[in-house]
Amino acid sequence: MTDTYQYLSPGNWIICRYDGMNQVILRRTGDTPSGEGREVTNYAYDRFGNVTAMTDERQSRKTAERNGPKQRPDRLSA
Repeated sequence: MTDTYQYLSPGNWIICRYDGMNQVILRRTGDTPSGEGREVTNYAYDRFGNVTAMTDERQSRKTAERNGPKQRPDRLSA
């Protein structure tokens, strides 16, 4: 896994964690490089590299259904 840090402005950071396929699996914003104090979003992928689910800091999970590789979601549901 690889982490990247992006400084936007004082008190505003974006941290992304990538898996071995270079897909974002975690995105965190926060007041410090560790991302303390703000939102965290986790991502899950299918075998084609499509995002299949996103879970936010409130543990609200959204899923996407597709009918083939690299296509737009047919449906996004909570």
